[in-house]
Amino acid sequence: MADKGIRAEVSLRDVEPVKSFIAKIVSIKDDPATPMEVRTRLREACSCLAGGFGNADEPARIEKARVRGWRFHAEEIEHPQRENWPSVCIVIPVFNSPELLKRCLVSLMRTDYPGQVCYMAVDNASTDPETLCILVKQPFTPLRFDEPQGFATAVNTGIKSCPGFDYYVLFNQDCRVIDEQWLTHLINWMELRPRCAVAGAKLLYDNGSVQHAGIRLGANGDAHHIGYMLDCDAPEVQFYEKVSAVTGAVLAIRSAFIEEAGLLDEGYLFGCEDIEYGLRASIYGWETWYVPDAVVCHSDHAVSKDNKPSDGRIRAWQEESHRKFCREWIPFLQMAVGGKIAIAMPGWYNSDEGCYSFCMEVGLAYYLTNCGIETTVYVNDNDPGAPPLHSRLFDVRPLSDLDKADILVAVGAEFVEQTARVEARRRFLWLPQIEDLQPDNDPAFRQTEYSIIVATEKNAEALSKMGRTAVVIPEIGRHYLNALIGGNL
Repeated sequence: MADKGIRAEVSLRDVEPVKSFIAKIVSIKDDPATPMEVRTRLREACSCLAGGFGNADEPARIEKARVRGWRFHAEEIEHPQRENWPSVCIVIPVFNSPELLKRCLVSLMRTDYPGQVCYMAVDNASTDPETLCILVKQPFTPLRFDEPQGFATAVNTGIKSCPGFDYYVLFNQDCRVIDEQWLTHLINWMELRPRCAVAGAKLLYDNGSVQHAGIRLGANGDAHHIGYMLDCDAPEVQFYEKVSAVTGAVLAIRSAFIEEAGLLDEGYLFGCEDIEYGLRASIYGWETWYVPDAVVCHSDHAVSKDNKPSDGRIRAWQEESHRKFCREWIPFLQMAVGGKIAIAMPGWYNSDEGCYSFCMEVGLAYYLTNCGIETTVYVNDNDPGAPPLHSRLFDVRPLSDLDKADILVAVGAEFVEQTARVEARRRFLWLPQIEDLQPDNDPAFRQTEYSIIVATEKNAEALSKMGRTAVVIPEIGRHYLNALIGGNL
């Protein structure tokens, strides 16, 4: 064994082709047109990079999550004995695949949950006689569509048919229970975490390796399963963690969140509806969590593989869903391409009652941070007067400290001039109000390198008449203000 280190000098000329190659492989892996078998093998190959140079910011991300109270080891979590456990309705979308369905339903009977549990199967126009026979024999009355519907439509119909439950849990037909306490762990965490709107399980392949431990999003909308292909007992997947989203294969939803934010978006026919729902939770000031103690086996894409004649329709639905997601979310996700965000804004506002009046730009900071994007707020005074909550969720610093940023968001047209000295790869101008803008004289219209962000379609239309386009990120601030007033953040 060598007792001396070896020094190697590597130039950008050596590194850039490797980065370019990896980027191309990832784009192929995430392309819906790539055959599923190829995508699976590419995911396995790309997982080898986990913990390597492609994941250099991971320790910092984990530390931030720990400080913010967004990451807990499973051993830290309490499992109290409750007298009254909340009621749960488990919704099972069904399409043919009788062997998978039989295995799923039999395994669900092993679930040991202290509260009320109801089951609802939604038959999405199955044509297989054995599948229909299995459904008829169930102790509950399934719903049925005569024509195939999108996944979100099937799930929403199942939820609406069973009103009044505290939680609804989506459970895919290609999943099976391997731990009878899975549901108890899932609901226990949501009860311990009042702002948890959505929670997902640790999903394992049949060989025991991890398929899913939460979802992390890339800037181009590609979704990465955390912990992919790791051993089920690997330390990395033993943490309760706030994540961008969880897969819809096993997904618990708090009914109070449904009342506030609605059901799944039925515009997504097959795919991306679970990711959109996690991001929507973030917009509304709620949270999405991965629960490692809730363990379920998932034969990923097994239903699709069993129904090859429907492959063309499913592929078309996937492509349309991906296009919809890109239209609606890529403008937001690309704000964080390759870096961290700096928001330059005025100081905090104080009301006469001595309470902090949280403005829309504070809502923007919460929104970005809650969606998992590292955000630092820079204010134009040295004593921002922010309550302790801010320092836990995002850093607050004086504007004089800001000299460089990956992504710069200037709040208000006046901050375009104040941040002109700042080095930034991409620049955005957040305009909470546009009534006082003067297109002929305002720097916002002379500095075209700033992409404009607004909160409403109305503001975007007004800017369009002035000759500028804008990206709409709706509902920023209002939901966070309500959460802050309620002390729930």
